[in-house]
Amino acid sequence: MTLNKRITTVIAAAVLIAMTTVSASAQYRYRLSEREVRSIGYRNGFQFGLREGRLDRRGGNKFDFKRCRAYKDGKWGYRDDYRHDGNYRDGFRDGFEAGYRDGFRSFRGSDRRDDDRRDRDHDDNDSRRGRRY
Repeated sequence: MTLNKRITTVIAAAVLIAMTTVSASAQYRYRLSEREVRSIGYRNGFQFGLREGRLDRRGGNKFDFKRCRAYKDGKWGYRDDYRHDGNYRDGFRDGFEAGYRDGFRSFRGSDRRDDDRRDRDHDDNDSRRGRRY
């Protein structure tokens, strides 16, 4: 092997190692904590549960969040880069149950106007108390 080929090979190997190191450190830097992943799962679960609870109430079904596929799976909305699937699943199921409860119990009527009116009234009460969201 000539000297130029050896130098080229060494430089190529050094660049490859440097790129791998930068890539690994970038992934580590953006990794979410278990608590953050659980919180994301809770928020996603709450939204799915709220929707399912309203649909069940509207459809005249009994209160039963455990029969829903999303609750059983517990990973709807999960992304592989979260890495903590157990924490996500726990948060999702807790959020789903809370959202389902709210959706099932808060439904009053056949259209969305009641929900919008209740939200508007809630916002008015909060602004009188000095709360801003």
